[in-house]
Amino acid sequence: MRIRTIHVNFLLLIIFLSLASINSLSSQLERKIKQQKYIKKGDIWYVEEKGKLYQILPDVVSVKFKAEVRKEEIEQYANDHQLGIKNVNKLEIYDLEFAKDRDIFRILHELKQSGFIEFAEVNTIGEYIIDDTSATEMIIQDKRFVRKDKKWYLESQGRLYEVIPNSLSCKFKKETTPEQRKEFLNTYGLKVIRKNRLGIYDLEIPSEKNAVELFADLHGHQLFEFVDVNTMGVYEKE
Repeated sequence: MRIRTIHVNFLLLIIFLSLASINSLSSQLERKIKQQKYIKKGDIWYVEEKGKLYQILPDVVSVKFKAEVRKEEIEQYANDHQLGIKNVNKLEIYDLEFAKDRDIFRILHELKQSGFIEFAEVNTIGEYIIDDTSATEMIIQDKRFVRKDKKWYLESQGRLYEVIPNSLSCKFKKETTPEQRKEFLNTYGLKVIRKNRLGIYDLEIPSEKNAVELFADLHGHQLFEFVDVNTMGVYEKE
């Protein structure tokens, strides 16, 4: 009887330790990969650089495949691993998208272990508090945006240019059909203000949306040659 009791207690101890281990993994707040520190706040992961936190986009990674890897092999790899090809830029860097409930770090690990790639990295929009004020910063496509007094500014050469909140400019790719443009505009509730001789559209944004946040969603979209915010004036830094 005593032996059986000890055996049962031993099993309970194993179960308890297993549950504790699972809870520890699920509540993990920090990861360090090749000297790069990642921090989790709530359900959001951030990458730490020079003491600042940049928010990681949870459903996309950027990948540069080796020169000898053929397009068909890349498409097959993406298909086999349930990755969508969101965009490919002029440097042949692929933005691969996936379901938000998947582990982005596991996807990066699998890509790096594949032998197909030169590099793979996360994408960030870098939202964090600056100088203990209400300003918020976002880094999108190497553009730095700063929010002050409920307005967004684009920083360029040490100056801040106010972003027009209800407008974006874009140029659709030549192969984009009128039906695709119409569907895109309807999906995002956008209206065409004007189109110039170079095929650049000025788009009006609905009042409940913001140009910078929409730019963060749309940069790299497969229908565009480019998309950008519009600015006015100069805000002198103190």
